[in-house]
Amino acid sequence: MPGDIWLADLARALDAIKPQTEAEVTTIARLLGLAAPSRQPRPAAASSRDSAQGGPADAPGIGAGPDGGPGPDAESAVAPDQAPGDVPLLQPVARRPVRPTGWGVRSLPRVDTSQLGLVPEREPLLAPRGAATILQTLIAQDIPEGPLDVPALVDVLARREVPGRLPREPWPTLRFGVQLLVDIALPMRPFQGDQRQLAVRLTTTAGAERTSVRYFADVPVRGAGQGPRPTWRDYEPPDRGTCVLVVSDFGLGAPPWYAYRGDPAEWRSFVATLRQQGCAAVALLPVTPDRWPAWLATLMPLVCWDRTATAGKVTAALRARARSDD
Repeated sequence: MPGDIWLADLARALDAIKPQTEAEVTTIARLLGLAAPSRQPRPAAASSRDSAQGGPADAPGIGAGPDGGPGPDAESAVAPDQAPGDVPLLQPVARRPVRPTGWGVRSLPRVDTSQLGLVPEREPLLAPRGAATILQTLIAQDIPEGPLDVPALVDVLARREVPGRLPREPWPTLRFGVQLLVDIALPMRPFQGDQRQLAVRLTTTAGAERTSVRYFADVPVRGAGQGPRPTWRDYEPPDRGTCVLVVSDFGLGAPPWYAYRGDPAEWRSFVATLRQQGCAAVALLPVTPDRWPAWLATLMPLVCWDRTATAGKVTAALRARARSDD
């Protein structure tokens, strides 16, 4: 149907006007655009002789009314190859070539292989200037090999006791090494590049001989390893005294339909295994503190993996965890 006119509109018009003849019905339908116009051959041009004698030239043309004006069939008096309302097709009179437009600036040259090495590296999540200090604070172990602890010694002597060994202040060291546990589950895939950067930076900080990297998915007790997932085995804690740095979101960034996130009981079992081995665990997670669950904060110190992390915040988290253990 042309336009927005439908058969229902024709029915309403016929009901309102109540035409008496079929010609009136056809006219109404044509006005609504529902009937094809009738086409009649164009009348032959009148000769000058007929015009002079008042012949066909003076007679009303096709579609003309009795008074010489347009009649009801004037719309049909068109060329047989042209429907009413058709616009005649215009013919081109000339052709001009398209001239290129000058934009005033030159295009940039194409990138070659020598320039591909100049692509900037990924911006690390930790502030570059403080990243080394933050990592050292995270993985360092305190041992009683610092300066003499004078207040502790005075307290022993005040009780008239002979110290078995001189008390010393705790001294941080990296001699015990670090084990980096990297979560490569689905929620952590956006951080794969950051995880690689962290592994390289941690190896540089602690030393390659004191750094080991293991990969796991969702929770380490389901399996971990150094290579692809088919090569993973049951998780085994590192040597005694080694710091274990867990890089994971603990399922906090997983979508609601994700069914593989680690259960709190599995994480408690993991931390209990490390404590039996005499290893300390600390977590680095790309989740803001307002989303940390209470059960996770009781298991290990948590540090937010972003630009807000500082060595002072790491130290505060470690001390808070030490006080809770005492």
